[in-house]
Amino acid sequence: MNSSILMISNFGPIKEANIGVKEFLILTGTQASGKSTVAKLIYFFTTFREMLILNQLSNYQQHPYTLKQQVSVYMHKKLFLLFGEYCLTTETKIKYIYDNGEYISLSGFYDDHFKVVFSPRINEYLIAHASEYVDALHPDKNLQEKWNVELDGIFDTYAAVYIPAGRSITSSLGKYFYYWYATMSDEQKDMLDYSIRKYIEEVMRIDPFLDKGIKGLYNKYRDKLSDLREKSVNILMNDAHKLIKGKYYFRHGIEKLELDSGEEIDMQQASSGQQEAVGIVNILMYHLLTQRKVLFIIEEPEAHLFPDGQTLITRLIAIAHNAGNNVVLTTHSPYILGYLNNLIFAEKISEDVVSSELDEIVTDFEYLKYDECGAFFIKEGLVESCLDPELPGIKNEVIDDAAIVINEQFEDMLALMQEK
Repeated sequence: MNSSILMISNFGPIKEANIGVKEFLILTGTQASGKSTVAKLIYFFTTFREMLILNQLSNYQQHPYTLKQQVSVYMHKKLFLLFGEYCLTTETKIKYIYDNGEYISLSGFYDDHFKVVFSPRINEYLIAHASEYVDALHPDKNLQEKWNVELDGIFDTYAAVYIPAGRSITSSLGKYFYYWYATMSDEQKDMLDYSIRKYIEEVMRIDPFLDKGIKGLYNKYRDKLSDLREKSVNILMNDAHKLIKGKYYFRHGIEKLELDSGEEIDMQQASSGQQEAVGIVNILMYHLLTQRKVLFIIEEPEAHLFPDGQTLITRLIAIAHNAGNNVVLTTHSPYILGYLNNLIFAEKISEDVVSSELDEIVTDFEYLKYDECGAFFIKEGLVESCLDPELPGIKNEVIDDAAIVINEQFEDMLALMQEK
């Protein structure tokens, strides 16, 4: 099965990495090991098509740079916004090979020189379209459509959506959130972490569709859903309600949560777990209902959730994947890793057991195919696969690592007692 490949040498905390970016990618490791670095690089390369279109739209006659130069400068700026001023060094080498063999490679230097190499087909596109431009007052829709058709032949059509850690910012600011962001200048917005900024803009784009909650959004699109998609969406809505323990609404510029008790509160008053989870829930549900193919890049979905909540959020993500979307997931939760293993194992045994009995434990909407999964453990700058084909699944020692340390401490203390 084809997959993209990300190769990293001496970038941030990552010394060396060769990562197969499959349909469901799991990144785990200790804090500050580099999980987010890898996730953001995948986001960077999977949004290259978007970067390219933006630069074509800003192209104009007598522009001082060629389209290729414009794109290279924009890529450098975006790297800076994602990773900071000193992300590139004389030792840095990064290469992303798309699943059709096209590639982009980067290298960087302290003196601000920035080298980008494009595969021949991408390079040819940049040269062929260098003299084309769109009049801002009278945009040529046919020209833009031509670009999209050509790019469909070079890149896949998945839209990348980054759901970062710290996503509760939109809820914790409450009714001041929209005013706060609207009054910021572009320069101030550029000072935000780029992934946070794009997440904020995604929330602002989706929120107006949720004036009647997820149920209202569902009623709007239900006639366009296949029977299978409708069944998976209903499972998701049920699990989402259990997870956030209420119904989310966006009314008059304010995020609201109607609790099961009937009480309505501002999301600002909700628990930290509800605030962290609601962004994931809303984005997954919106894209499942609108049926756009998405690469969901989700950081630490377990944040502030009790173990049963971690299981529910993992179910939601797995069902979203099986609806035709790709996933990159960063986590250091043994509960999430363990549950993902259960989903891989369920798919393996599904043809050998009574399906109705297995369905009582794990629904077929959650199954994860081993061949579609990649899992990597990041430690001390190195990235290693932590999948075991014999299980099949994530190696138990990775899941149990924290428990092993705790048990060893307890055994050492017992040994001290026995020495007395």
